[in-house]
Amino acid sequence: MPIDQVAKHFKLDCKTVKEIDKKFLKEKYRDTDYTNSGYSAIDEVSIGKYHKYMTVVLDFITGRVIWCSKDRKAETLDEFFKNMP
Repeated sequence: MPIDQVAKHFKLDCKTVKEIDKKFLKEKYRDTDYTNSGYSAIDEVSIGKYHKYMTVVLDFITGRVIWCSKDRKAETLDEFFKNMP
């Protein structure tokens, strides 16, 4: 459900619901799952106005998102490869 509908259903502020959602996602997806990652695809995705981007690493065969991060600099990918087993 969209955040605004969840907030309305539970009679909570939208910001509270968003913070709960962010906390859950950070805990669940904190560690990168490199298993079964054969061929990788790297893409830079626009996330809004004013040339804001994020870098996304995908499993080329399945389309599963392996890792993503803000920005699209070389240092961004260095972070991904540095933590790779």
